[in-house]
Order: sequence, then C-alpha cells, then structure tokens
Amino acid sequence: MYIDIYENVKLSKDYNNLSQGQKDIHQYILSNLERMRDVTVEDIASKCFCSTTSVNRYCKKMGANGYSELKHALLEYGNYGASNRNSALNRHVLSKTEGLNLNDVTSIAQLLLEKKHVYIFGTGSSYMHAKYLQRLLIRCGINAIATNEVHYLRIIKDVELCVVISNTGETFSAVQVVNQMRDKCKVISLTRANSRVQANSDLSLFHNEEMIVDDSISNELNISLYLMIVSLVNTINEQLSTLD
Repeated sequence: MYIDIYENVKLSKDYNNLSQGQKDIHQYILSNLERMRDVTVEDIASKCFCSTTSVNRYCKKMGANGYSELKHALLEYGNYGASNRNSALNRHVLSKTEGLNLNDVTSIAQLLLEKKHVYIFGTGSSYMHAKYLQRLLIRCGINAIATNEVHYLRIIKDVELCVVISNTGETFSAVQVVNQMRDKCKVISLTRANSRVQANSDLSLFHNEEMIVDDSISNELNISLYLMIVSLVNTINEQLSTLD
C-alpha cells in the first residue's frame, strides 16, 4: 500500500540495513521531496553516482516495485508539488471528512482499549486497510491481528472483538464474517452506509460513497476508509492520554 512506502521513506525505516550507496540515494530523495514531481530515476542515478538499477533496488527495500511506484507514493501522501494542487487535494479530503458518519468513534475506541484480542478482517484493498489499522493499534498497545481468511476466524476461540473493513459493505466474505462473528463477540465495521455489513454490525463508522463497480471509484472509497482509521486511532490516543 502506498502509505507504507511513504512511511518507510519519510521515517527512514530500516535505514541501518541499507548499503552505503542506498543510504546516499535515500538522503538524496529526502533532500529533494519538495521537487519530487520533477525528479527522474536518471537524475538520482547521476547525482548519487550509481545506476538506475541501483535506484530501483533501493525502492524495493522501501516496499515499492520500482522508482515509479515509490515516487507515486511520495506524491500521493506527501502532498508535494504545486500549491494549487495541494489546495485542491485539501479541499477534496475535507469534503470526504464531511461525508463520514463517526458518531460511534468514541465507543469503538473504548471497546478496542478494553479487549485483549482484536481481530480485523478485510479482503482485497480492504485487507490493506486492515493491515494498516493493525499496525496502528499495536502501536497503541492493543493486541490486533489482521486477516483475510474467513475460515481462520471461524476456528479461533478467543475472539473478543472483530473489526470488519469493507469498501462496499456488500462483499460476500465480509457479510459472511459479520454474520458468523455476531454470536461470538461484538462486531465493529468500517464500511458503506446502508450496506449489509453496516446494518448487521454492533457499532460502525461509515461513508456515503456510491457503490459503483468501477476502478474510478476505488480511490474515493479508499480515502474514506483511510480517514475513518485515522479518526479512530486519534480518538484512541486521546483516551490513552487521559490515563497518563
């Protein structure tokens, strides 16, 4: 997922395990983030006295398939580029925030803090969001496990809370998980309004994007899910701060 690539670069993750040449590439990219839109792989190779193959090897260390994907991740999540583009992006994200229903966010955050074992389910792109939420919850001290296996959830016995993430709320496996887990534990969902997943969950954060089976809508849905996750984790951190 692009957010993972962005964090790997921006936070210099695994820096000590890079070769000296890869460290030079890393430092060059960090020093030129504001002009990243205009930086080519050939520019980096020239400035760092290496080959374009070496640059691509560095990108794979950061979790990208190559320089093109790494650059796309930095531009998408770093908001680097022309100021008018940033303003348009900020307005777009703000409009998505206004379209979310976060009424249950405080109750959900409290439940997550109370439970010892939290399982997060998602398939396809929603599984990437599940993995992202898992990582953030672990940082908050919550024992979270993300999975895309319906059968795994069916056989485990220590489920106290299940979070189901589904862009459309109508994916067969997501609906199946919600229905089978309701007899075992509380079910929380991050999904679309008026969907079967949302309707059958105990608590839910949801968006109002149209359910269109088309790649053009996927980014809109992903933005909404990402904002839900950020809002939820921020609320958890706020509750943790009151305990200090």
